[in-house]
Amino acid sequence: MQTVEIEGKDFVYPGSWNEMNRAQLLDIARLLQQQLSPYDLKVRLIFKWLRLNKCLFHYRDATWIVNGIYRLGVPFALWGIKKGRVKSIDYSDVARLAETLDFLLTEEPLPDGRMRVERNNALTRQMIPMIKAGVRLYGPDDRMRNITAGEFAKAEYRYQSFLATGNVRYLNEMIAVLYRPARRFAWLARLVQSWDGEHRVSYHDYHLARAADIAKINMDVRFAILMFFEGCRNLAINGHPHVFNSGGDDGENGTGWAGIFQAISDKPTDIEQIARLNFWTLLFDLEQKAIASERQRNELENKK
Repeated sequence: MQTVEIEGKDFVYPGSWNEMNRAQLLDIARLLQQQLSPYDLKVRLIFKWLRLNKCLFHYRDATWIVNGIYRLGVPFALWGIKKGRVKSIDYSDVARLAETLDFLLTEEPLPDGRMRVERNNALTRQMIPMIKAGVRLYGPDDRMRNITAGEFAKAEYRYQSFLATGNVRYLNEMIAVLYRPARRFAWLARLVQSWDGEHRVSYHDYHLARAADIAKINMDVRFAILMFFEGCRNLAINGHPHVFNSGGDDGENGTGWAGIFQAISDKPTDIEQIARLNFWTLLFDLEQKAIASERQRNELENKK
């Protein structure tokens, strides 16, 4: 966490994605949808997180921090400014504060002078574990550690489709893949030694029908869920570079995860079994196989 002192009072706010709380994540989700410049986004966030957004008063080409009795109205604010009891904001200080939120975004200059901005999303804490869409639906655990390979593949397809088209149908369906009702007697399963940690019912394509109810949920919440999936996805990509070649995820011959499942299965009937494997277990296995294959290729090349 980060701490800043303003007017003798300490304010604490996040210094990384996983230090946020639910409200702060929703703040980011709301602002990201507004297509703001990186600077405007960070300034609005810092004002909100430091609780200054309701204390600002613009007067004579300056911005003043108005607190206490001086917030009762314009005459009080002007009187406080005249008496020197209300201080103005130094915009160089605002810029420095905004820089403390650089962990949110990555900015890269392009040859044509433009700036490419990407979300530097490292969110892996589950802050929206349950949503109400007709019934209670439960999402994956922290780091999405309890999702299957097939579940990830279906959510990934809809994540990519939403980013490419902006069609919220894909976002709603992505959430329908990840958020499902609880298993019956899930509390009892925790007592069984062989419990796999999963408290949701197994995924089936009929769960996509809940997308219509999910569409009624506040968009900020839905976008925050996308942020969680994206952060866990980034963790998978960064931690398994041999599987996600150069950050790509096209799989074998550009066929995506279906191609990966097909490539590692001995026969078509094995694909369904592979899809039911824990996503992270499968990733670890694929990474080790890819490393061994690369080592073998290098040894052969060195012998030539």
